Amino acid sequence: MTIRVGLADDQEMVRVGFSMILSLESGIEVIGQAKDGVEALELISDLRPDVALLDIRMPRLDGLEVCRRVHQASAGTRVVMVTTFGDPDYVDAALDAGATYVEYCGERIALDADRRFFIGREAD
Repeated sequence: MTIRVGLADDQEMVRVGFSMILSLESGIEVIGQAKDGVEALELISDLRPDVALLDIRMPRLDGLEVCRRVHQASAGTRVVMVTTFGDPDYVDAALDAGATYVEYCGERIALDADRRFFIGREAD
């Protein structure tokens, strides 16, 4: 089974980097990229990815609002949020908006099936 991924980040270098890394993984296909939240919603609506990898802060519409709208639409797309901002409120807001996973300053924060938190740090 191939996991279809849509990427959204306002920095082209980040989008290209994520796309290159994900494309090296067997079973993952990057099906589209967006440079802001409005484009991300269009991509998700048009292409229906299995996973949307979103930056939390983007122009025109931030990743949090994109996540809320995707979650409310029950589109079947899971949202993974990425941020480098050292504000734990972003993590709470992303999980509240419906994200299933947040990468935050080296911490992986996710919800299990019962919406309980698990937090793990990548090995040094």
